[in-house]
This record gives sequence, structure tokens and C-alpha cells, in this order.
Amino acid sequence: MVDVLSQAEKGAGDPAVARSRKWKGSVKYPLGIGALVTGVALSGFLVGIRGLPLWVQLSLATSVVTSLVFLVLVNQMDPGALVPNPVKDPVVVRLDADDQSIENRQMYRRDWKGQWQRKLKNGTVEKYCMTCHIWRPPRASHCSQCGFCMERFDHHCQVIGNCVARCNHRFFVVFLISAQVGCGIMSAGVAYRLQQIGFPQAHAWAHPETLVLLLLNVIYVYMFLMLFFGIGHCFSILCDMTTKDLLTDSDGSRDMPCVGSRSYDKLLQSWVWICCAPMHWKYTMSDRIRSREKEVATKAGRTAPFPGKTGSQASQSSGTPEKLSPPSRASSPETILAPHPDNPSLTVAMSPELLRGGFGRGSAGAMGGEGNAVPDSGSRTSTPKAE
Repeated sequence: MVDVLSQAEKGAGDPAVARSRKWKGSVKYPLGIGALVTGVALSGFLVGIRGLPLWVQLSLATSVVTSLVFLVLVNQMDPGALVPNPVKDPVVVRLDADDQSIENRQMYRRDWKGQWQRKLKNGTVEKYCMTCHIWRPPRASHCSQCGFCMERFDHHCQVIGNCVARCNHRFFVVFLISAQVGCGIMSAGVAYRLQQIGFPQAHAWAHPETLVLLLLNVIYVYMFLMLFFGIGHCFSILCDMTTKDLLTDSDGSRDMPCVGSRSYDKLLQSWVWICCAPMHWKYTMSDRIRSREKEVATKAGRTAPFPGKTGSQASQSSGTPEKLSPPSRASSPETILAPHPDNPSLTVAMSPELLRGGFGRGSAGAMGGEGNAVPDSGSRTSTPKAE
């Protein structure tokens, strides 16, 4: 088992690569979307719904604040990343070596992409990710832009700078719906104000705000229609279907809603599973990776997390101070190497006082830790490091 694990580590490369893995998503686009939402809302308050009842303005303010808050949550929360393993699975190492003695070898085979997959006894098919070194569950997929495998992967949204998966799909839906409601409120408010002015009568064109209101209404209606796919994502949660299921050759079920694996009770379970998913800030992934490294190291029975680490690196990763070894007296400037009087083939390290005062057989033995005898190698002498 130890030999297989060492081969797995060689196949996985330096475990520091897994520890240094970070989120690759950018905040540039989310900041732009936040600025766009704020600007559109300001135009609505200043022009679009100006003078309308207070409840209309409070409704718009609520939808704007909700959309901004959930935009931050979608961008900053962990979408459902699966913690990668620092080393390759020993079973996969043996599979790559075409080892036929693996237990239940018939469970494993390669798919058309060359990925290893295994079929469990309950019929579930799991695929092995060569980047994260994990067997990922059905409907999980590796996102090359974020750098992790995502549970119940839907799609990677460049606009929000993050993946949409199991743990943040609900936030994504609330963001879209709240922004769409805000656009609908502003569009209805502008239409009401145009009616008050007298549009589309001829005298309404003489009003200074008519053209501005018409332009704003075109923008609000366009954004309202553009955000209409937020309702589509509502139905995707209700029917337990992802964008990847619909657009690609996903490993998800092909059953229609309310049938088979998407029966009423299974749909209810999926709603709870998605809407009550755990919440983690995505930048805590480094802590979870370190915990996984310690877990793997403990199973391997090592004192240090992984081979190749120095003492200081191991102590830093384990949280315990490094035990420093005492300095070698032979390398100290207060000692001098000299031939042993009884055995010239050996050299001893002693203090200058003993060298000046002379020493015999008893003196060398009395030095104890002061002298370390080492073999003479001709013109060069060497002293081993102190234990």
C-alpha cells in the first residue's frame, strides 16, 4: 500500500500545487454589473418614478438592495467546489499500470474522453478527475476557469465571476428575479408618468421629459426581457435540471419532471438539497485543502504531511514548533580539529584550552560531548553532524 501511495504521489506531482490552487474568478465583471444596477436604479429614482407614491419607490429600493446583496453572495460564496486530493488515487495508479488484480476490476472503464469511471452497486456512475484527483459524483463537473470540480454544476457565468452550482444556484436565481422585478417596476412607473403627461397625444411631445422617459422605458423593458431567463432558472431548480443537463451530454438523468428519478418525492428531496446547501466563503478552500492533506498524511502514517518537506515546512503545516537540533561543536569557532594522540588516524574536536594544556587517553575520554572522533580522510577531515 505504501508503494502504491508513493507511486500516486509521483503521478500527482508536488502536493504544493494543490495547496497553492486558488480561485481564478475575477471581480471585474461583478463590479461592472453592480455599477450598472446602481446607475439604472438612480435613473429610475431621479426621473423614471419621480413623484410616484412612496410604496412604489420603497418597492424599487427593496429590489435594488436585494439584487446587489445577492450579487455579492453569488460572487463570493463557494458554489459547491469539491475539495481536491493532494495525491492520485492508488486505484487509478494501478489502473493506469493495467493491473488486472484490482478488486472488482469490472467496475472500472474509460469513457470516450479517456477518463476513468466506475459503476457502483447502486448503479451510480462516478468519473475520476485527473486534475483534482477525486471521484466526482454524478452531475459534478470540473470548471477549468475556477480550477475546481463543482457539485451539481450548472454553468460558469463570466458576468458574476463565478460558477453557478449547487451551493449558490439559489442566490443566482434571487439576484436575477430581484433585478427583473426592479426593471418591471421602473418600466411600469415610466409608462404611468407618460400617461400623466398625455402621451401619445401631440401636446405631450412638447414636454421636456417625454423623450427621456421614452428612452428610459426602452432600456427598462430591454433589461426586463433580458433577465427573463431568471424565471427559467427557477424552473430548472423546480424540475431539478441544470443548463449542462439540457445543453450537453451530461451524466444526469434523462427523465422528465415528476417521472422516474424526478418523481415528486425525489424533486422534494432535490429542493431541500439545493435550497439548504451549506454556505462557505470560497476563499476558505485553502483551509479545507490543508485539512485534506493532513487527513491523507495521517492515513499514510507519516510524521510529516508529505515527502520532500523540510522540518520547518512540516512544522508549519502541522501547527507544531520544529524541534531544533543542537549545533555541531566541530563546526563551532570555539573548537579546533586535532589528531588523536593514541590513534593518529582519527581527529577530535576540542577547545583551544585543552589543546594548549595537552591531553592523553583520559583527556579525550573526559571531554565527553566536547570531542567527536571521526575517521581521517587524508588531507581533508570531516566531522559528522551532531545528533
